[in-house]
Amino acid sequence: MLYSMYNTLGASSPTPEKSPKNQRKIKSYTQERHKTQPITDAEKEEAEKEEEGLKVGSSIKERLAFLKKSGDEAWKKRIGKDVGGEDSPVKLRDRPARQGLDVKENTGSIADRLNQIAKSSQGWKDRVEEKDVDQFTVEGKINKQEKQDDSLASSTPRAPPAPGAFKLPPLPKHTPRASDDAEDEEGKLQKSYTVDDPEHAAEQHKTSEMGVEAKQINKVQVPQADDETFDAFFQKPAQTKEDSESVRVSVDDFNELFMDAGEILQTAKKARPQRRKAGSKNPLKSLAARKDIQSEYIEIRTDVADRELKRVKRQAIASEAGLAEAALAGLASTEDFAKIALKKMNLSQGAVTPGGMGRMDPYKSVMLLQVKGRRHVQTRLVEPCPLSVNSGDSFVLIVDGSVVHWTGEYANVIEKAKASDISTYIVQKKDLGCKNARDVGSVDEKKQHLGAGKLFWKTLGGQDEYTMSGPPEEDEIYEQCMVQTNMIYRFEDDSLVPYTEYWGNVPKYEMLNPDQIFVYDFGPEMYVWLGKNMPFDKRKIAIKLARQIWDQGYDYSECDINPFSPLRSEEDGGAPAKADKRPDWSLFGKITQNMETILFKEKFLDWPDPARIITVKGADTDSKTKNEPAVELKAYDAAVMVPLDTSPVTLCLEGQNVGRGLNWAEEYEGLWREYDILTLGLAMWHILEFDHYQLPEECLGQFHNQDTYVVRWQFLVGQKGMKNLKGGVSNRQSMTGRERCAYFFWQGKGSTISEKGASALMTVELDEERGPQVRVTEGKEPPAFLNLFEGRMITYIGKREEESTNTQGSWRLYAIRGELETETNLVEVPAKVECLRSRSSFLLLNIKTGYLYVWHGCKCTANTRKNALAAAQRLKNKCPVEVGLHEKASIVITEVEEGSEKSSFWAGLDCKDRDKYDTLLKSPAKFDYTPRLFNMTSVAGTFEVSEVLNPCRHPDYVSAFPFIQTDLYKHSQPALCLIDNKTEVFLWQGWWPEGTEEDENVKTGSAHARFDVDKRLAMETTLKYCKECNPSSPAKAYLVYAGLEPKHFVNLFPYWEYREDVTSLNLKEGFVDGQMDNMEESMTELCRSRYTMAELQERPLPSGVDPLKLESYLSDEEFEEILHMTKEEFYSLPKWKQSDLKKPAGLF
Repeated sequence: MLYSMYNTLGASSPTPEKSPKNQRKIKSYTQERHKTQPITDAEKEEAEKEEEGLKVGSSIKERLAFLKKSGDEAWKKRIGKDVGGEDSPVKLRDRPARQGLDVKENTGSIADRLNQIAKSSQGWKDRVEEKDVDQFTVEGKINKQEKQDDSLASSTPRAPPAPGAFKLPPLPKHTPRASDDAEDEEGKLQKSYTVDDPEHAAEQHKTSEMGVEAKQINKVQVPQADDETFDAFFQKPAQTKEDSESVRVSVDDFNELFMDAGEILQTAKKARPQRRKAGSKNPLKSLAARKDIQSEYIEIRTDVADRELKRVKRQAIASEAGLAEAALAGLASTEDFAKIALKKMNLSQGAVTPGGMGRMDPYKSVMLLQVKGRRHVQTRLVEPCPLSVNSGDSFVLIVDGSVVHWTGEYANVIEKAKASDISTYIVQKKDLGCKNARDVGSVDEKKQHLGAGKLFWKTLGGQDEYTMSGPPEEDEIYEQCMVQTNMIYRFEDDSLVPYTEYWGNVPKYEMLNPDQIFVYDFGPEMYVWLGKNMPFDKRKIAIKLARQIWDQGYDYSECDINPFSPLRSEEDGGAPAKADKRPDWSLFGKITQNMETILFKEKFLDWPDPARIITVKGADTDSKTKNEPAVELKAYDAAVMVPLDTSPVTLCLEGQNVGRGLNWAEEYEGLWREYDILTLGLAMWHILEFDHYQLPEECLGQFHNQDTYVVRWQFLVGQKGMKNLKGGVSNRQSMTGRERCAYFFWQGKGSTISEKGASALMTVELDEERGPQVRVTEGKEPPAFLNLFEGRMITYIGKREEESTNTQGSWRLYAIRGELETETNLVEVPAKVECLRSRSSFLLLNIKTGYLYVWHGCKCTANTRKNALAAAQRLKNKCPVEVGLHEKASIVITEVEEGSEKSSFWAGLDCKDRDKYDTLLKSPAKFDYTPRLFNMTSVAGTFEVSEVLNPCRHPDYVSAFPFIQTDLYKHSQPALCLIDNKTEVFLWQGWWPEGTEEDENVKTGSAHARFDVDKRLAMETTLKYCKECNPSSPAKAYLVYAGLEPKHFVNLFPYWEYREDVTSLNLKEGFVDGQMDNMEESMTELCRSRYTMAELQERPLPSGVDPLKLESYLSDEEFEEILHMTKEEFYSLPKWKQSDLKKPAGLF
C-alpha cells in the first residue's frame, strides 16, 4: 500500500546501476518513501501493528502503553543508517524528476541533513565574484591553486623556515693573523743537531755566513769498500741451477736444526766482558768496519759559477748595446723554455677556484641568482640546479655572457621588478663578465618551454625537479634569517677582526672607507673589498688571510637557515649545515673600491643610485637659492695664455696613434718606439642627397666646396727602428695587428644640411669593416687626411655636378695651404686682387692657354715658395680633369714676385689696384711668427678662454695663416675672439642675430647685460695679455666688429668672404664700416659708473649699462631729487615697491 502511494507521488525505486555507491539499509516501511513525506494516522497504525503485533480491538490501556514505548525507543529504529560509515560522501537531495523522469536516491540521517542545510546556507558565497585579494595577491593564487590540485602531493606549500630567536653565527674564537705563518716558520727556537743529521746540515749550510742561496740539494751515495759492492760492480758469469725433483735429508740436518733452535730458546747466560779482538791487517776491511764514517754526503749547488758567467756575458753585451738592464738580463739568459710546463688557467671561469691562485674576479661563467623578499629584497647566489628554482621567486641566470630572467608564477611584484632591474643593469653596464650580452632573455613560468626558457633549463639540467612556492609569509622570514648569516671582518694590524657592529646585520654604504679593507662572508659569496688608498702589500696580506677563512669551510649549524640551501634541508637534497669545504659553485672574489658588481651592491641597505633619486624642489631649496649670492665673474689669467702648445699633432684611430699619417713615435717605459704608417688602399665616393657613386682613381683628392665626399683609407701599422742583439739597426720590420680601415666624410662649407646628413649616413652604410669614422670640415683637414693625396688635393668652387656653380671664365686663382710638401693643398678663390696676401703664394692659371703664374708675396717664407713651385710642377705633370684645362693647352710655369708683376699677370685679375688688399711692400717688419686665435665665453658660469689650434701645425715651420674665417663665424653669436698678430691685438665682436618665428625675443635686456659683462672681462683680459707678452712695450689692442672688419684685419686670414646679412645687422647697431676702436678708451667708457638722467633716457642705452639697475648710475644728489629718498632707504624697500617708485620716474 505504501509502495503504491509513494509511486503516485512521482518517486521511483532506485536500482543498483543508478546508485551503486550509496546504498543504504532502509526499513520495510520506509523503503519506497520520501524523507519529507508526511505519515497519516492510518499508515502509522498499520505500521505499528505490523512491527509490534498489536491486535485490533486492544484495550485503551494497552494502546497507551504501546504508544509510550514507541515514543521512547521505537524512533531509534526508524532512523536510517549509512552503509559506508562516517567517511561515505554526503549526497545532497535532488529535486523530484519532472515529466516522468526518474528521481535519484536521496537518503541519509538527520545529521547529514543538518550538514546539508548548513552548506546550503553558505552556498551563496560560491555565486559571488572572486575578491581582488584572492585574485591578484600571491596568497590568493596559492590558495586557489591548492583547491584545484588537492590530490597532488607536490602542491602542498613548503613550510617556511622556523625563525626561532634568529640566532646569529658565532664569533670565531681565533681569527687568522699574518704573523701566524711567520711564527710557525721562524718563531720556534732552533734545536742543536749532530753531524749525523744530513737534513739539518744542509739547512745550516743554507743559512751559513756565505750568504749564497742553495739552488739544488742532492743526496749522493758513497760506494762501500766491501766484497758485496765489488761483486755488484763487476759482472759475474751466469750460474746454472740444477733442478731436482726430490730433497735428501739426513740425520746431520736434524742435528743442525736442533743446535740452531737452542739459541732461540730462553737459557740462562752469564754476562761476560767483551774481549778485544785483533784488528784485521787488511786496511780495506778495517775501513769498512768503522761505523763513524758516513755512507753519504750532501751535495749543494749554489750556481755561483753560472751566475758569474751570465754577468760577464751581460756586461759584454751592455758595452755594445744601449738597452735596459732587464732587457740585457733577458738576452743573457739561456733558459730552455721547452722543458718548462706552465700552469694553464681558464680565464673564462671568472672567479678563482677555492684554494688556488688566479685573477679572483667577483663573478663566474655560470651563476644563478635568487631574488627573494618583500621589504629588503635579497639577491643571493644559489646552486645552479633545478632544485634551487621554485615558483614563488624570480631568478637571474648568467651563462657564458648571456642573461636570462626567469619569473615564477607566484613571485611578488617587488621580486619581479628587482630581478628585471638587475638583469637590465648587467646588460647595460657589461657587469659580472657579460661583455657581449646584448639583451635580457625574459622567461615566464607558464611559457618557459619557449625562447630563452630552453637555455635556462638546459643550463640547470632539466625542469622536472623544481619545487613549488612556499606560503606567503615565507619571504619576510627569509629576509630576516638570511641577514643573520652575514659575517663581516675588518683588517686591523695584519689580522682579520670581526666587525661586531655589522656582524649579523645588513651592511651599509657608510662603512666603506677608502683607507680600510673588509672581508664580506655571505656564505656562497665571499668578497675582499679593497680601499683605493690601501698599499699593495697590505692588500696581499688581507687576501691571504681571507683565503684561510675560505679554506676552513663553513658552519651554520647554530643558525636558523643555511645560505647554501636556504629553502632545502640536507634530507631534501640541500647542502649540509656544516662542511670542511665550500662547494665549487661558490664565489671567492676581490673587489676594488668604485669597481663593485651589482651582486655586491645588492647586499647593502643604502647603496646610492643617482638614477633612482627623485629630487623635490621645496621651500628650503628656494630660500637657499635666493639667498645665495651670484658668482662674480672675473677676468681670465693672461699668464696661462702666453705659453705655446708644443704637443705633437696626431690622429687616434681605434686606440692607435697614426700621427700625421706617415709615422709616429711614442715613449714607453723610458724607451722610444717608432711606427711606420703604410697605406694599402684608397677609395673615394661623391655623396649626393639621394645618390652616391665612387670616383675613379684619377679623381682622388679633387673636392668641391658645395659637395660632400666619403674617403676610405686602408692602412697597416709597422714598427721601425728595431735593433739587433748587438745594438745595430735591424733590417726586420715588424707588422703589428691586422689591416685597418678608417672612413672620412668630408663636408664642404657650402654644402646643405641634407647633404651633410647624407654623407654621415652613407659613411655608416659603406663601412663594411666597422672601422672608425672621422668627420672632416673644409679648411680644417687633419694632416693624416692630407697625406693620403701626397700634395694633390684641390678644393674647387661650386658643385661637381653643376657647372653653372663653378668659376666662369678662363682664369683660376688658387691659394697655397699647408706647411709640408706632402700636406700641401690648393684652395680655389675668386680671381680678384683683394684675395692676394703678402705672406703667401698663389697660382694663377689660364685654362685656355696653359699659362701658370706662381705669385710670391713679399713676406712669403721660403718653405711656402718651395711648396707652391712643387704644386705647380704636379699640375704640369698631371693636371686633373676638374681644373678644366683645354686639351690642346700645355702648362707653362712662370714665377712672379710681388711688386714686379707684368701686365699679363694683372690681366688675369679684375684690376691692378693694390689698395684692395693689405700689401706689406712698405713694411720693414719681419713676419717670422705665427698668429694666434682665442675664443672667450662665460657660458659655463665662469669666464673661460680657449685657443683655436691649427690642425696642421708643425714646430719647425712658421704658419702665416693658422686659422680661417669659419673659426670666428661658427660660434654662437654674439661671440668674442682675440687675435694676436704680435704687433697688434684685435678683439673681434660678433653680431646680435635676428629673431625667428621660434625665438622672436633674442636680444633681451638680461642677455644684453650678460654680454656687456663678458665684453668688459674680454677687454680686461686682452689688455693683460698684451702686457704679459711684452711688458716693456705692450702691443696695441683694438676692437673690431663682425661684417665691418677693416682690411688690415681681413688679411690675417688666407681667404675671406663678406656676409651682407652680418654687415647690415651691425650697421643697425650704430657701427661703421672698417671701425677700429681703441680698447683702452672703450674699456674706460664701458666701466663708467655715473650717468645723468638724460643719458639714461637715450635708446639704445650706453654700453655697459644694466637696464635693470638704471637708478644705480645716478649721482646721490640726482637720485634723491628724482626718487625723494636716499639710496640706502630705497634698497631697503621690497622689490615690488622699488619697481613702483621707478616706473613714474622713467627708470623701469
